[in-house]
Amino acid sequence: MPARNRIPLPIGTQLGVFEVVSLPFPLPVPGRSGQSRMRNRYFVRLRCTGSGCGWEDDVREDDLERRKTAACGFCYISPDGDPETRIHVERVWKGRQQTYDRYRYHGKSYDRLHRIWANMRERCSNPTSEKWKRYGGRGITVDPGWENFRAFEAWALENGYADGLTIDRINNDRGYEPGNCRWVTDLENLLNRARYLPTPLHQALEARAAADDVDTYSVIRAALEALRAEREQNS
Repeated sequence: MPARNRIPLPIGTQLGVFEVVSLPFPLPVPGRSGQSRMRNRYFVRLRCTGSGCGWEDDVREDDLERRKTAACGFCYISPDGDPETRIHVERVWKGRQQTYDRYRYHGKSYDRLHRIWANMRERCSNPTSEKWKRYGGRGITVDPGWENFRAFEAWALENGYADGLTIDRINNDRGYEPGNCRWVTDLENLLNRARYLPTPLHQALEARAAADDVDTYSVIRAALEALRAEREQNS
């Protein structure tokens, strides 16, 4: 069977609080239960970037995605931690003296706003994401200040976030940053995207609006309402 297509991460890639310090390399691992043959799996070496930590280990490629939001098990630093609320720790672990400030955990990993934050970072930083081509692949990035969830949460709550709203970039060619983002309804978000439709589709939208003597916003709204009614009828 041919090897699966792999997109190796370059050395120096940041995965949350971890940094890639090697190119992928194969290591033999035991087969599945009941199989005695060893199989090669690809690993990369990761290093914790926490101050004074120095943890390094070989991590399987299929476990890298989880590391983006994981805390270091050695020093407990977390990308989601609140920089303003840290806990000072002094301990001896495996014969080694450790002194560091670890982050408190925010406990919001299952909240809707946290999912929005995680998905935003995913499509802008992960080349294997299904949405990478339309975001990170064309240069759309996330503001460095928003790599910390608490910072993003504070901005969202101060700028009109509510359940049912989605994050929208005002200028579709700029990244996710405080001056270019707002909270809108799904319909408003769709209307903003309509400005960037391929020319034939955009012309068709304008032609339908002219035929019905309405604006393009009304055409999109009517289409969404019809789709919603059809789904409710078939459910």
